[in-house]
Amino acid sequence: FRPGYIQPMKGIKSKTAWYNAMYVVAKPLYFIFKALAPNSVTTTVTIGQAMINCVAGNGEKKVLDVREINELGDRGIGGL
Repeated sequence: FRPGYIQPMKGIKSKTAWYNAMYVVAKPLYFIFKALAPNSVTTTVTIGQAMINCVAGNGEKKVLDVREINELGDRGIGGL
């Protein structure tokens, strides 16, 4: 997995304080980033779902960039 910017969701916090500060600043800009560069951003929910789908045998590549992570993560549980 080679994600770009990962937007934390559902209360996820980094152990690194300055990352948390950066996320507070970037949170309102996430939707702008997604609109301007959709192949550079993802969320913790999408990357987690992509990992589950990859392990379930729905991933075909060894290295996934953000676009492929988002596609695999958007398939839903089990890749359906």
